[in-house]
Amino acid sequence: AALDADEGAKARELVQSAGAAAKNDPELLLTLAEAQWMEKDLEKARVTAARVLEKQQDSARAHHLVGLLALDQAKAREARALAAATELGTVAEGDDAAREEWTQKRDDAMKAMNAHRTEAADAFRSALAVNGKHLLSAVTLASLELADGKNPKGALTAIAPALEADAEAELSGFLRAEALSIAGTAHLELGDETSAEDALRKALDADPDHGRAQAALGRIFFKRRNYEEALPLFEAVSRRDPQNLEAAEGLISALLATGKNDDARKAVEDANTRFMGSAGIAYLFGRVEDALGNSLEAETHYKRALNAQPDLHEAALYLARFYLRSRRVPEAKALLEEPLKAEKLTPLMQVAAGELALAEGDLDTAQNHFVASIEAAPALADGYFGRSRALLERGDLRGALTDVEKALSLNPSLPEARLQLGLVLWNDGKLDQALEELQRARSESPSSVPTAVALGKVQLDKELLAEAEKSLREALRLE
Repeated sequence: AALDADEGAKARELVQSAGAAAKNDPELLLTLAEAQWMEKDLEKARVTAARVLEKQQDSARAHHLVGLLALDQAKAREARALAAATELGTVAEGDDAAREEWTQKRDDAMKAMNAHRTEAADAFRSALAVNGKHLLSAVTLASLELADGKNPKGALTAIAPALEADAEAELSGFLRAEALSIAGTAHLELGDETSAEDALRKALDADPDHGRAQAALGRIFFKRRNYEEALPLFEAVSRRDPQNLEAAEGLISALLATGKNDDARKAVEDANTRFMGSAGIAYLFGRVEDALGNSLEAETHYKRALNAQPDLHEAALYLARFYLRSRRVPEAKALLEEPLKAEKLTPLMQVAAGELALAEGDLDTAQNHFVASIEAAPALADGYFGRSRALLERGDLRGALTDVEKALSLNPSLPEARLQLGLVLWNDGKLDQALEELQRARSESPSSVPTAVALGKVQLDKELLAEAEKSLREALRLE
């Protein structure tokens, strides 16, 4: 009863009061080990649990406790890895010794974390080998298998006992939701959205506030570009569990996708204080500043992301595209050199290759890459935006207008897409419409130099001389 009430100290005292009997009774020893674990005395708990297993190898409960103890050690090493990654992100360029030191510390901590996770998984498997219906071990093992999406098939195998009809009565609403959400997330990792959504909705029926289920369902909606449906799910999880990195990244991404750039800025600033070593948050910080037209800040955060995680290709890709928009072609080319050697380019990398070709004046190659991106991913706005730029260069105003409007319908916050719409309308002589779109683009990205310049040119054509002077002076100030 004391353990059920989370009163570890009281349980320990009760066991110890049993005297010599406690030293030989596996059940009393196990109760003592669990009490020590609850009091965070992990080393004593490990020793006591080992004594239990010496006397009673077929104790699923003891194996489960060993797994929980290993998980606690894994979390401690994860915290060390995050601290090292935070320090790594602050290392100045050129300080190779410091970079090597913090990289080694991060990698050592990650290696130890993974070793403890493996130990935990083995313990939970041992518990299930003893008792195939030990549902707590099934749920926890499945969660481990699913960590970082490394083994979704293994997660589905592990969680199967907890999803059987006779298991429902033994599980609380939360654990039932946890089991279903693990299954749903595993199906999602395997590309089976239908099964994933079905399991996740059942999980939310069992526990409407279950964070894993909300976050995974948010990912499904986001992938379908139902951003308005994804946003409240990520908001709910982030509000209830501020340390949920997946939800924080989902929230920032959804705010960006719905054009709520100022809210995205606030969310990423808050997340950056909680996840200072996260390369993903640094990358998203760059995306937010990019969308707001804050060039220097965007570049800084993209570099910070790559500093913390050099193989984060999304950050390299968006930094390269940022360089291309800034006409820093050699730097972009250097960043894209390795990714473009891939045997098969992703749709987004096709866009980057097209933008590089466009910057080098090769319109045919550029357009071919944009077409390849559109054919591979018809719902990706970037391909249409890129082709619109190529078509505008060719003087095909109708095609350029169709493509940029399509891009904005898919992603209203795509950097410089509204600027592109204004430029197409300006080239087509539709000055009033061009002025309206460029003013809107200016309000969305107040620090964008190209937008300020384009707005000034249109105002000149409309003989709004005072406004044109103000816009062009602002462009000079920003640059």
